[in-house]
Amino acid sequence: MLWNDRLFASVPLAPVWLGLALALLLLGLFLALMWLTGLLTEFLASDTQVWENRDARLGVLLILFAAGLPTVRRYAALGARANYEALRPLLGGEASDSRLAPRALDTRTVRGARTAGAIGLAIMPLIGLMVDRDPALYTTREYWGPAQMWVWSIGLIVAWNAGRFMYESLDDARCFSTLAAHLRDLNLLNLEPLSPFARQGLLSALPWVIFVSIFALNAIDQGFVWVVTVSAPLSLAGATTALLLPVRGVRERIRAAKHEELRRIAAALRGDAEALRGSAIAKRKEVSVADLLAYRSFVESVREWPFDTPARLRFAFYLALPIGSWLGGALMERVLVVFWD
Repeated sequence: MLWNDRLFASVPLAPVWLGLALALLLLGLFLALMWLTGLLTEFLASDTQVWENRDARLGVLLILFAAGLPTVRRYAALGARANYEALRPLLGGEASDSRLAPRALDTRTVRGARTAGAIGLAIMPLIGLMVDRDPALYTTREYWGPAQMWVWSIGLIVAWNAGRFMYESLDDARCFSTLAAHLRDLNLLNLEPLSPFARQGLLSALPWVIFVSIFALNAIDQGFVWVVTVSAPLSLAGATTALLLPVRGVRERIRAAKHEELRRIAAALRGDAEALRGSAIAKRKEVSVADLLAYRSFVESVREWPFDTPARLRFAFYLALPIGSWLGGALMERVLVVFWD
């Protein structure tokens, strides 16, 4: 069990409440630091709004990320395990005894998570350079005030957690793609038992778009426009990968099952009396040519991706979140200009 899971498992609270408590604690520490250094009094005395002040805005957003990422990681772990348990009765061989279950820790998983966290730490200074565009700025004493120290300290924690979350999200997705090969049976007449694959895809994709939506609120600051422009497509690509990777394996199984069933139907239409053995309609005593033709049309229409209409609409809504965030940031900027210019 990773440290994040051990932390949440050791506290008798739902993850959301522990995350909220952590956010409030960090906010209290941030306000106390600003008050003790006189920056809070200076800020309140000015006409600058919270969202216009980079230090204040980043301080609040990083608190949301610092508390939200561990919470999301915990819910992702619980959701992946629940989806695995829902699939477990359908699995055969080693997959049914948890050896291929998501979050089954081994050397590869632990090393991969640590490496991803380290990559996140390494990317943090690059983001700072993309915003400030002046490396010499970080060598001046005037730059390293209390607000900047807070932003960089909490930012590194966020970057480490973000790297681990991305790894865990994609590793869970890979795990579910692998599990599809261990499905004992696949009934084309009822794909509902395969819905945990789709749920896992949606579960993995949602945090990617939520976090990029929150980060995109920084687009109100000209210094962040380039960072948002680069990070948004990368995050949406990550969300799409997290959505599709868990169902890639089961899609291949569905496609193979369709091809095999269509082969049986074609053989039956040619007069092979044994062709339907093993088919989903093998138990029917009499199957006419009209029945076979209708059944062939049904099999051809079976969707290969295990996403029903509500799941597709839900992901479309997910993708709309960053757009709404960008529009909201632009609208907020307009409001501030109108009321405080």
